[in-house]
Amino acid sequence: KNEGIEDEVSLISLNTSFQPWKRTTLEVEASRGFFGEIADNAFRGNLNTQFWIFRAAGNYFYAGKNYPGYYSNSTFYSGSLSAQLTPKINVGVYARQDFTNAQLDTFFVTAPYSKSLQTYLNYNIASRTYLKIYLREYERKDRLALDKFHYKTRSVNSQFRQKLNRFEYSLLGEYGQTTNFLLDKTQDTYRGTANLGYRFNSNNAIRIFGSYSNVNSFVSGEQRNVTAGLSVSSQPFKNFKANFHLQNAYDIEDYYRNRNLMQLNLNYNFLRNHELSFRSYYTLFRRETENPEFFLSATYAYKLGVPVKQVIKAGDVKGRITNTEGEPVEGVVLHLYNKSTITNNNGEYVFKTIPPGQHLLSVERSGFEIDEIPSIPMPVLVDVIEDRETTLNFRITEGAKLTGQFNLTESDGSELNSSNINTGNIIVELKSDFDNFRITSNENGRFSFPLVIPGAWTFRVYENSIPEGFEIEKKLYRFDLHPGENVDLQIDVKRKKRTIIFKSQNISLSSSGNGELQPMKLKSTENEKTDKLDEGIIYTVQVGAFTKKLNPESSFFKGETFDFEKQKDNFYKYFIGRFDSLEKAVEERKRLEPKFRGAFVVAIKDGQVIDINKR
Repeated sequence: KNEGIEDEVSLISLNTSFQPWKRTTLEVEASRGFFGEIADNAFRGNLNTQFWIFRAAGNYFYAGKNYPGYYSNSTFYSGSLSAQLTPKINVGVYARQDFTNAQLDTFFVTAPYSKSLQTYLNYNIASRTYLKIYLREYERKDRLALDKFHYKTRSVNSQFRQKLNRFEYSLLGEYGQTTNFLLDKTQDTYRGTANLGYRFNSNNAIRIFGSYSNVNSFVSGEQRNVTAGLSVSSQPFKNFKANFHLQNAYDIEDYYRNRNLMQLNLNYNFLRNHELSFRSYYTLFRRETENPEFFLSATYAYKLGVPVKQVIKAGDVKGRITNTEGEPVEGVVLHLYNKSTITNNNGEYVFKTIPPGQHLLSVERSGFEIDEIPSIPMPVLVDVIEDRETTLNFRITEGAKLTGQFNLTESDGSELNSSNINTGNIIVELKSDFDNFRITSNENGRFSFPLVIPGAWTFRVYENSIPEGFEIEKKLYRFDLHPGENVDLQIDVKRKKRTIIFKSQNISLSSSGNGELQPMKLKSTENEKTDKLDEGIIYTVQVGAFTKKLNPESSFFKGETFDFEKQKDNFYKYFIGRFDSLEKAVEERKRLEPKFRGAFVVAIKDGQVIDINKR
């Protein structure tokens, strides 16, 4: 209360999420806030959906002028719609508007107001070679006390990116028109950017970058149109680390964060308890656009090992987060044990005094773009060792996407016109060394995996889930997925060819002496077996049994792919082939015998292996 006037704040919120359709998720939050007798509303919505070749996502946030929450008088939205036209071509549109009139309860400076609309085409030219062309309209407005910029640009852009073993580079070009509202004039605008990187090994890398543009967006006399710099990271030996960054200038628009024009970090640990550090910065601090400050420090530390209180057994966890170009990512929130931290302007994070043992490290994705993911599976299990420092570095990268469609066809490849056969519930699996996703197709035969980490993946179709009477030519695929890549598989499910075989019924035809043909019983041998068992039985070839589960890529399979895996009597048993007759299974065993010594035919009924010799 203030001088008898009530100023208590009350907030009431309702948050719900639901799935109106398959592969569509909607999250909604509505809130009403009261400040004395004044009341206002806030609303937040999030939508993610996928159908056929399309993918859509959107966020919307609104807070009324008198809403007494964290934000007031603010609006924000972002949305995207993309279509995977072919396995190599993806098109889409993306729109975004930052918070307007946002007042944050933090010491950070609010970023410039921005609004953008972009339509794009991504083309995967070849392995690790990408081309992106997009039309863009964006507006930027200063939020400092004295405006230095307010402009709108309409431009056409192209970006080319390629990775060649240890060398990677990206080139970006932009051309269009810019309207400077502060100077009331419109001019042509252009920009060119190059980013070159080379990784000598896992511990040593260098990146060189630069850009050139005509600058007509600002009113400052200190503007520059050439930017160049380099970054070097090195760990020449175990106890010594070095990082160096140099850049001649930064855009005026980056005033909301610290910008290091020069930074040098050297760290040396020796004789277990000794540490020598050297730090140097030449920095433009927040809110500043001119007059950078220079900072230099040298530190020596020695761990005395004399506790002043009860010793806590603990270790430290630290690391650095960068993007695909090797640039540091600031403001990423991480959680470990019962602690949280945030990366600094050099992308670094640290957790102090974590109890020894295995703990899960997780990252909040709320600050990422829609298609961005960490380069390692999250959460990740971290081993914390007593009195040791554990380092975990990773990148924020564009995720890759794998979708597909099962198409029913005749045995000759022609389209099958049948509404009675369902391609739903076909089991498919996407697997890497770190992740494993197993899903089923929908009623239309469509399947879609979530965003995955770029790298080597194996895609598999479980043949026993294919509709009866149909087959696929290939059930195992291998992909090397790249950042931002979208792969769409079209898999033909063909009707099996029906072969009619006329079998002897243990009779033959002979003359009865009166000119008529009569059946005559054939002699049967003691070892002869019938191949017609009970209905519902399938025949297969067992190729091995092991006490431990095998990876599908194990060298034991010698290029073959097993169809069944069953655990019985403490053994993992593996089977190849799925046949409706004993003869076919015997032929398959003969084919497999050179690869799998001792392979034998079994029958499976109701999921159980049965002994043929007892029938």
